[in-house]
Formats: sequence, C-alpha cells, structure tokens
Amino acid sequence: TAVERGLPLQAVANGTSAPEEREDDPSALVTTEDAGIERPSDLEGTTVAVNALTSLPHVLAAAAIDADGGDPSQVTFVAMPFPDMASALDRGAVDAAAVVEPFYSETVSDGAKVITNLYTDVLDPGDSFTLVFTAGPFAERNPEIVEKFQRAVDRASLVAANEPHKVGEVLEEHGRLSPERFAQMRLPGYRMN
Repeated sequence: TAVERGLPLQAVANGTSAPEEREDDPSALVTTEDAGIERPSDLEGTTVAVNALTSLPHVLAAAAIDADGGDPSQVTFVAMPFPDMASALDRGAVDAAAVVEPFYSETVSDGAKVITNLYTDVLDPGDSFTLVFTAGPFAERNPEIVEKFQRAVDRASLVAANEPHKVGEVLEEHGRLSPERFAQMRLPGYRMN
C-alpha cells in the first residue's frame, strides 16, 4: 500500500517466515465449535474479524477461502484489534477470526476451533511474512548502515531459531508476556536474509 502511494520503501531484512510444519504455525482462521464452519469455503456469507483490512491476515484469509473453492468477496471482513477477537467470537459478533500469536494459543486453549492455518496453508515454507523496510533514499545514501543492520537481524534470527527461550525472555521483558503464556505459543520461522 505504501509503495502504491508512492513512498520509496525498500525491504532490507527478513523478520519472520512461514514455518516448515503446520503444527508450528502461529496463525489461524478460527471459529467456535458450534458455528457449523469446517473449512475456509464455508465462510461465504459470514463475518470474519481481521486486524486490519488489507493486512496480511486479511489477504491470507481471503486466499485460503479462494484456494478452498470459496468466494472471498462473499465474506464480510471487519477490522478489530487481535485482543478483541476471542470475545467477539464468543458473543457471536463475528463468525470467525484470523488470529496470530500470542492470541492464537489463547483463543484455541479457550475452545476455538482451527479452520485452517494461514501461514502454512497459504504460503510456502520459508516464505517471509514480515519484512523490515527503510526509505529507499536512506538505503542508497547509507549502504554500510543497511548492511550492518542486515547482519544484526541475521544474527538475531539465528539466535531466535536456535534458542527460542530467548525470544520468550525478550517478550517477557519488553512485551509483558508471562513465561506461562510464552510456553503455549507457536513461534514463526526465523531465517537469515
């Protein structure tokens, strides 16, 4: 969207990637057990919560519906913050929600049913789903800074991939996430640029 609006952005580093295995996927389309929704194409005629319209969860949810033979234009996507999705499901304000960690594990442990895992069912293993961007002119004027930043991100990705408990330590310190909550979470893939 930013590039379409003329902003000179340049991707400089991989943030996170689709995991190799579905059981490691930190994203999902979820619904309630009694909704009668078994697969993505069943979402036609329903309301689905996404964190923002045109966000990655929205785009992947629409792609999952389409890949399953459904018509995403027949789904009403509504934007709401991730923390509000579980209660919206419970009270019937939405029929399904596209959630990511740490909300995925919490929502599922509270009884939500997974319809599909978005990153592994739509993306190929290792595909980037978050990137770090900078302004193109900055990157052109400061290639050494961009290169140092890329190396730092690569080192952090290697640590995160090999020592996932350190991800939990950072989330506890900077994100106020409890160790118990982190222990339930599925982590994305971390790979070097």
